[in-house]
Amino acid sequence: MREPSLVAAEVDRFGKRNPIEYAERRAVSKRTSYLLLKYMRSVVERGTGKNADYKYMSAGKTATAQTGQFVNGREILNTWFAGVYPYENPE
Repeated sequence: MREPSLVAAEVDRFGKRNPIEYAERRAVSKRTSYLLLKYMRSVVERGTGKNADYKYMSAGKTATAQTGQFVNGREILNTWFAGVYPYENPE
């Protein structure tokens, strides 16, 4: 897996390098972030994400999307999991 990174600059059609400035800002409040993490922990403790719990330290959310496509009478589903680890100090 590749670690996410920020772009330092963009190059315009003339080849001029234009630095990109990022302002640090929160997408959600600290309280909302804390509650969301608790809910995500519950998913792996006693919900549909039980198989994703690693040493009782992860948190996450499962999802399923219907495709409308069937094979041998069973619908093909798109399923995924988004998670964080470790729960106590996510990285």
